[in-house]
Amino acid sequence: HVSFCKNFLVEKKLAKYLYDNSIVYSKTESAVLSALKRSLERFDSSEMNSHVINILSKVQVVVRTGTCKMIIKKNDVTFAKLASFIRENARIGETIRVIDGAHKTMIMGKRALADDLIKHFDGEIIQKNKNLGEIILTMPEEVMKIEGVYHALLSELTSNTININEAITCHGDYHIFVEDEDL
Repeated sequence: HVSFCKNFLVEKKLAKYLYDNSIVYSKTESAVLSALKRSLERFDSSEMNSHVINILSKVQVVVRTGTCKMIIKKNDVTFAKLASFIRENARIGETIRVIDGAHKTMIMGKRALADDLIKHFDGEIIQKNKNLGEIILTMPEEVMKIEGVYHALLSELTSNTININEAITCHGDYHIFVEDEDL
């Protein structure tokens, strides 16, 4: 469920843009959007350089709810189970994200997959969370050259008591996972 998707091409303040255009958001998105708005409202101060401001004004934001995450043991058994699970779900078009760490493997997907994951990896699960929301920030290409962009975003979220459960970046796409209740 994509609950918010808008390309923010604003000069300095997302809040002003939202107000001027009378865009209404559901209650579940208000905490994240408020944090992002407050971040952009600070751009008049000297704490943010103009390069960071310019990058953030070009960010596309998508907010989704209904994500689950499982951390499983990393071994030959779980590797075989994971390959089987991915094959089964790829046939029906499910998107499954796998992050292979040094000692653990993280699997993320739609909340509807949670029970299947729990059954499939019974006895191998280290941690599970069925109630995650996802903030997807699509950054312009130049984000790779400007320092402080990710810091500005994460600092604003955490300063507004939004706990970041997980963050993944892939060449300008930045996925931040938070508890559904924080969205």
